[in-house]
Amino acid sequence: MVQRSVIPSVLLLAASATVAHPSTATMSPAELQCRAKFQMFASRSLSSCQDSLHRRGHYECSAACHKALADELRRQRGLSTRAPYKRSLDSVLGTSHLSSQTGLEADSDPFDGAGSCTLVPKATQGPYWVDGEYIRKDIHEDQAGLYAYVDLELINYATCETVAADIFVDIWHCNATGVYSGVVASGNGDSGIGENLNATFLCGIQPTTKGGYVQFKTIFPGHYAGRTPHIHVLAHGDGTAFDNGMFKTSSDHYVGQVYFDQDLITAVEETSPYNTSTQSFTTNAQDGILG
Repeated sequence: MVQRSVIPSVLLLAASATVAHPSTATMSPAELQCRAKFQMFASRSLSSCQDSLHRRGHYECSAACHKALADELRRQRGLSTRAPYKRSLDSVLGTSHLSSQTGLEADSDPFDGAGSCTLVPKATQGPYWVDGEYIRKDIHEDQAGLYAYVDLELINYATCETVAADIFVDIWHCNATGVYSGVVASGNGDSGIGENLNATFLCGIQPTTKGGYVQFKTIFPGHYAGRTPHIHVLAHGDGTAFDNGMFKTSSDHYVGQVYFDQDLITAVEETSPYNTSTQSFTTNAQDGILG
């Protein structure tokens, strides 16, 4: 872990690339069994909430919120909120929209279901987390890459209720060429660039709103050796917000990672500056933690 003091000039570095993101190859049989059991119960707990959430109209509200946010983001970027994303009539007419998915009914809700996130043990937090981050929504700073807007919704699967407002959510991820800010360590880009220790790009913290929502403006994460593109997420139940815009906590309630569809990753990796990375590429299927 890297800990940044409330005073930015005081830093404590305690990182090792060998324990940053362990793969299944370095986990003991007992650790692998523990992770599998954790994921099984987490999935079961999330599934058990579906009826309760559906009865309360949660999915309808969630869909409306996501649509409103998507429309607003498109307006901000000068994009139409009414026209289909595909603007070529020939392309649309020449595309088959027949789905091979089975088990769907006329009233099936695309927002219903157990979700697409996989919960992972706290061991995957890694040493690249920086305590004492800035409270801010826009974390991309001057980093080049494809614009991304992260919209998270937190649900307490023990109560099947959305979390209360003001739960602080911390996210951090590497840049387009696989480098984390606030860290100087072997395996994190050019370990000889000392000024990266004081960098703050692509990490920040925001409180949830009523309904358990939190958003961040960032870029799509790049890759580095041994890991597929991902975003780290850490939820804090308590902490202190300081006058200099930083937040510091002594505890956390959830730690996990957000992953992306492989087709999307492949398309992003073909663009600049992602395609300039010299680090070896790892797919979702090859990732030791996701797998």
